[in-house]
Amino acid sequence: MSSTLGCVTLLHWQRYAALGDAGAWSVRLAGILQGSARLRGEGFEYADFAESPGLVRGVVELQVPRALSMRADLVSIVVGSSDLASPDADAEALAYELDAAEDETASRARAQGWSPPSPASEEMTGLVAEIREGHAPSA
Repeated sequence: MSSTLGCVTLLHWQRYAALGDAGAWSVRLAGILQGSARLRGEGFEYADFAESPGLVRGVVELQVPRALSMRADLVSIVVGSSDLASPDADAEALAYELDAAEDETASRARAQGWSPPSPASEEMTGLVAEIREGHAPSA
């Protein structure tokens, strides 16, 4: 959600949770969101649940429940690269695991009364299809 005040766009998120593999970019985003909240005269909460390595199963089992409990209205999830860094990584299995993780996360959110958007679903379905066909994922 956003509104424009002159040439400044104010972002209306009040509770941001960073999940997945640890990264400094989420701290920068939280700073921007906090500044926007301050301009609106509102409070802002930030929780960085990301850890290294942020493996898919750990994100779903440990980090997602934390984000749901804080009622985050913005969640970023960066996950998958640590899973693929293993010498015995299976990209196709990971694609299926990510797809299942997305479904499980959305189901948990709906159980708490949320109606989460699912913009990644179509992209994930395409990625799984490309991996099955033996093609490299398109950029």
